[in-house]
Amino acid sequence: RNWPANRPMGNSHASTDPNHVRKELANKDREEMAKILFEAFDDDQSKTIDMWEFIDQYRKYARDAKCDWMEVFKLYDTNNDNMIDVKEFVTFIVESNKHYSEEEFIERMISAIVGFRKIEASPTDSHHIWRQMKKKTRKEMVEMIWEAIDDDCNGYCDHKEFVLHVGAFTKHKSPETLFKVYDSDKNGKISKEEFFTKFLNENNAVADDLFLSKCAKVCAKFRQIHVKDTVHDVHVLDASVKVKTQPETKTQKINRKTKQLC
Repeated sequence: RNWPANRPMGNSHASTDPNHVRKELANKDREEMAKILFEAFDDDQSKTIDMWEFIDQYRKYARDAKCDWMEVFKLYDTNNDNMIDVKEFVTFIVESNKHYSEEEFIERMISAIVGFRKIEASPTDSHHIWRQMKKKTRKEMVEMIWEAIDDDCNGYCDHKEFVLHVGAFTKHKSPETLFKVYDSDKNGKISKEEFFTKFLNENNAVADDLFLSKCAKVCAKFRQIHVKDTVHDVHVLDASVKVKTQPETKTQKINRKTKQLC
C-alpha cells in the first residue's frame, strides 16, 4: 500500500504513556476500547488494515511468538476480502477476549494500544523504502527483502512463496530456474543463509546506488504479495495442532489462537 506524501503515518500524536491511555479508556465500553486499538493499528489512516499492515506490526509487537500471522489475519477477515475493517476488528477483539474480567480486558487493551502506537507498519512503495534503505548496509537491505518474501515467518522460503513472489517481479528469468539456483542444498526450500549468500554474490559487482534502487523495488513488490496456504500452513503457537488436518469451529480457533494475543 502506498502512503500519500501529505498523509502522516503511524500514531505520532497519540500518547504511549500507559497512564494516559488508561484515562482515554475511562468510561468506555469494550467496543469503544477496541476501536481505539484499531486506530493504533491503522497506520495509514485508511479505516482498513491490509495483510501487510497486520503481519508486519504483529511480527514487531510479538517478536518471540512463533505464529502463522496469515492464519490469524484470516480469523479477523471474516468476509475474505483481504482487508480488516473496523467492524471485523472490533468484533474479533471483543469476542476473543470475552472471558476476561473488565479490569483484565482494560489492562490488555492498554498494553496493546501502547505497543501498537509505538510501531509503524513498513511502507510498500519503493520511494519510502529507498529512503529507509539509504543508510543501511547491503546485508541490512537484503534482510528487509527476506522479511518481505518469508510470508509465513517460518525462517525459510518454500517453493510456492519463492515462485509467486519472484514470478510477479521478473519476466526475464524463470522463477523455477532461480529457485533451483537459490536452493543450494537441494532440500526443496531456501534458507535465510542461502538467500543472503546468493543475492549478495549475484549483485556483488553492482554499483551501490543501483543496488539500493534494486533492493527498494524488490522489497516494495514483495511486500505487496502474500502467499496463502503454503505446505507448512500450521499454527505454530501450538505445533501439535495442524490447521488443515484438524478442522475447528470458528470459536475454537479464536479461543486457541488468541490466547496470548489481543
